[in-house]
Amino acid sequence: MRKLIVTTVFLIVSFFALQSEADARGFSVTASDKAFFEQIKNAVLTDDVEWFSGAVVSYTFVLRLDKGEIKLKNKADFKEHVALIFTTQLKSIVQKQSADSLFKNWQGVMIGDGEIWFSEVGEKTGNGNVWVYRIIGINLPKEQSKKIEK
Repeated sequence: MRKLIVTTVFLIVSFFALQSEADARGFSVTASDKAFFEQIKNAVLTDDVEWFSGAVVSYTFVLRLDKGEIKLKNKADFKEHVALIFTTQLKSIVQKQSADSLFKNWQGVMIGDGEIWFSEVGEKTGNGNVWVYRIIGINLPKEQSKKIEK
């Protein structure tokens, strides 16, 4: 009986310890989240503008600056502003990020200090709704943003 009580207490304490760790970090990052991150990382580091600006961006897309934003309505708008996005600073941030250190909350998954956000979004198809990964936000680093706004 004593062994059963000790085991039960251990399981309860373990559950709450794991729960508080998950709460402190946000939501659990899934294997699918990590796989999509690796695709983003590859696209940024190889300047794959076609992939990045194509179906993986959720348009109308907002490129956030320190004090303002640029609304990108389609792939052509994205390509027009790609020099602001695919910078050496962003490449460095993405390269240093590991899939195991991603942060996730109710908004999505964050790369770096919020420079890139992605999430699964529901999209309507002929067969109903499907969940697909989309890049939902890019926030230019403050140093880079200040140079643009001057």
